[in-house]
This record gives sequence, structure tokens and C-alpha cells, in this order.
Amino acid sequence: MSGAIHLTDRSEVIVRTIASPSTNPRSTCFDGRHYWHSDSSSDLIYKLDRLGNRIKSFTSPDPNPRSIAFNGRHILLGVFSGASPGIYIYDVNFNLIRFRSLPVPDTDTAGITFDGRHYYIVDNNNDLIKKRDPLNNLIRSYATPASSTRGICFNGRHNYTYDNADGLLRKLRSNGDLIQAIDTLSFAYRDISFDGRYLIITQEEEGI
Repeated sequence: MSGAIHLTDRSEVIVRTIASPSTNPRSTCFDGRHYWHSDSSSDLIYKLDRLGNRIKSFTSPDPNPRSIAFNGRHILLGVFSGASPGIYIYDVNFNLIRFRSLPVPDTDTAGITFDGRHYYIVDNNNDLIKKRDPLNNLIRSYATPASSTRGICFNGRHNYTYDNADGLLRKLRSNGDLIQAIDTLSFAYRDISFDGRYLIITQEEEGI
């Protein structure tokens, strides 16, 4: 079953939907020109145009690619199974720049984002959000707002998380304090990101 990529405003109103090319979509980001979309069934990364047309596909460096994010310059790909779990950093042509390994407790990771200075990584093993510097040093950690957090993104001011147990999209301060919770009426979202205007939601099945 194919999934979908939804572009929503900050009230979670869908303004556009793009069909996913994958059978098991995990994450989507936007680099200013193209969407990047990960599929954990085929272990492929897709480069898509704004209409969702496939431009290229690339094989993930390790099985089960999960979160994919854009930090303003590079593509960040989280791979959390196989021989070399960690964060792979690519240019926009998908050439590998460098690799950051992650400690074992982080290897069941359900989301990654970058706020311009730090990474925020969802540690699904321990229900924590971990703030790390670009050298991968841990700055601080705090509890996720719910027990099944799937995805995190930074919108220029705040972090957003999504939880697929209660279907809530949450806006958080940098210390993890809750600002707002929005009911998405869906339990099928896999990850969230931000393109500078809209939240990008990756959904595992078409429709809500």
C-alpha cells in the first residue's frame, strides 16, 4: 500500500497531498528545490520534484532508513539498524559528506531535526528527546511528551512532535515544555518536517 506526503499549515489543515512512491514511507524533507523521501521496505531514498515526480532514487547505506531532514545545507539521514547505525550527512546530490555514529541507546530513533545549532533526536527506546551538538556530544535530554513519539521538526521557532498513540501534534519550547497540542485525527503518521512554510507529514497509508 502506498502512502502520502501532506503539506499542512500550522493548524494542521492539509493544503496539498502528494502520493508517495514507496510502499513503506518513513520520512520526507525539502531542500528548497526537491523533496527527499525514505522507504524502509525497499531501502531506497527518493528525490522528488515539487509535484512528487521521481527524479532519482538512491540505495540507503544501511537497511531500514528512517528519518530524513535538511539542515539548510545538507541532507541528514538517520539509519538505525544494520551494521552502521547513525546519522549520514549528504550534499544535495546525495554524495556522502560524513557519518556520525550514535550510542546504542539512540539506535531506535524515531525522528531527527536541526535548529541551526543543534540536532534534536527522538530516542524511542527511552522516550527521550536528545539535544546534540554537530560533533554528536549530548547537550541535554528531556522526556518525550508521549510514549509513542514519531517524528520531530523545527519550524524556525519551535519543535513539533507527533505521537501515533494519541494522534496529537505538539508544539514544544526548546526545553520540551508544551505550548500547544493539535488533534490530527490520524494514527498513521510516520514523521514530520518543515519546508519553511508548511509542515510536511509522511503518512503510511493514503488518506486520513
